[in-house]
Amino acid sequence: SLRSHFLGYYNRRYDTNYQFNDIWTDDPCEFFNITKKQVLKEYLEFMKYTHGFMDISLVEGAVEAVRKLKENYHSLELISSMPNFLQGNTKKYIKENFGDAFYDFHFMDTFSFLRGFFGNYTRQEWKLTKLGCLEADVLGEDSIDIAKEASKKGMKVFLFNYPWNTR
Repeated sequence: SLRSHFLGYYNRRYDTNYQFNDIWTDDPCEFFNITKKQVLKEYLEFMKYTHGFMDISLVEGAVEAVRKLKENYHSLELISSMPNFLQGNTKKYIKENFGDAFYDFHFMDTFSFLRGFFGNYTRQEWKLTKLGCLEADVLGEDSIDIAKEASKKGMKVFLFNYPWNTR
């Protein structure tokens, strides 16, 4: 996952030894005990200079699962937290791994939230609003908080089995 690659980068940079299973929250400010400004700086440096996400291994069974979802639901759309400057690389990565499985791509640019460009509008609220506009009825999600809210709105949710989702 992207977080595994970021942890490796962070560990090398700061001589720390965080492991993927140590991640107890999906909020990097909480996990690293640093400010939004520091998180933004670290993620931007990681993304710009390492392009670490391009060699991320797919979750086992992901290609088959996406293929089956497309067969059953016909129109799959991807919502990504990747920053705007990586849209081209992200689309390329998805197309190389999933072909034309996704009808459309939507980018949230998490960095805009870290910079406060959306005021008090949270990443969770933005994503849930976007899902409503798309009339989504199925969601694959890596955040337990977003998954819970989407489920309350009647969506079928597939929550990724990540350490921060076990609380």
